[in-house]
Amino acid sequence: MVSATGKIPRDTVSLMNDKTPSPRRTCARIIAHWLTTQDFPDRMLPNDSKDRAFIQEVVYGVTRWMRLLEWIIDTLVNREPDPQSKAYLLVGLYQIFIMDSVPEHAAANETVEAAKADLDPARIRFLNGVLRNSLRKEDAIRDTLWDQSLGIQ
Repeated sequence: MVSATGKIPRDTVSLMNDKTPSPRRTCARIIAHWLTTQDFPDRMLPNDSKDRAFIQEVVYGVTRWMRLLEWIIDTLVNREPDPQSKAYLLVGLYQIFIMDSVPEHAAANETVEAAKADLDPARIRFLNGVLRNSLRKEDAIRDTLWDQSLGIQ
């Protein structure tokens, strides 16, 4: 959860109170913390998770492809989402547009399910709507991507 100062407390990112956190939830919390503090995300990766490889792939992938993912968000959304919602959007969009190993509809569905632990119903509807819209417009987004600068491509 975001505090009154707009920062995500470290204990939230550490997920110490979660018995079996969703890997997507872990990714989104790490990315949300990174977005608000600019701390190194590699230092927040869990060492003892059975999903460490997936979490590492998504976190590193989001940081690597941030310009592209932000461009996709700007294409789909009229306003800047809050850090937590944006983190879940980045996790979902990375899986949809970059990862080949996750089916696109499963990526959207699992990301929305993971977000239910952190986001209120209005932000969950927002997340679900944007991810579903990205699936509908995926081909058009990919076609338009070729017209963008190399930094985004």
